[in-house]
Amino acid sequence: MSIDLIFENAQLKGRVIALDAEVKCLEAVIRAHERVDCLSVTSLKKQLAEADAENARLKAEVERLTKAGDAMAEQLDGLSFDSVWDFWNAAKEGKQS
Repeated sequence: MSIDLIFENAQLKGRVIALDAEVKCLEAVIRAHERVDCLSVTSLKKQLAEADAENARLKAEVERLTKAGDAMAEQLDGLSFDSVWDFWNAAKEGKQS
């Protein structure tokens, strides 16, 4: 085997080693991105669940306030000003009069 072939063979082996290292590096980057994507999806799902819970809470509060307002409006006919405030304060506390 000539010296030129030995030299070329060594260069090719060096390239293979470098490419192998690059492949391993890229594989590690891909795994890291997959973990980040998974964490992002998990975080978004948690945020969505929290938003759904908050939405349900707000809907219930609107319903409660609407019922209290309706009940108070029914009682307003013929009442004195002081009685209206009693009903209003009860409604703000979520009490039915």
